[in-house]
Amino acid sequence: MKNQKNIHKEEISRKDALKKIGDYGKYAALTAIGTYALLNPKKAQAYIESSININGENAIVLEHLGDVLMKIQKSDDAIDYYKRALSLDKNNPRLMKKVSPE
Repeated sequence: MKNQKNIHKEEISRKDALKKIGDYGKYAALTAIGTYALLNPKKAQAYIESSININGENAIVLEHLGDVLMKIQKSDDAIDYYKRALSLDKNNPRLMKKVSPE
């Protein structure tokens, strides 16, 4: 069983890894976090927000955060993140649909 000290070390390791990896690595890490969101969306929200703080905004990260927020019934916040993502990726049809669902 993991103790608090080991969990904290894992958190630091994840943050350091996100600082060092390139765009593909960020995408892969966030895809894993998105999958994790299915089990614990609030924890995933914290990881994704941390990634934004470390790496800045990009459309993929913002979309993932929007998806997580939808999962925890924060649709207004989710749509705001989808709009921010769309401002960075203006021709993304998936984001357009999420911003203006039919």
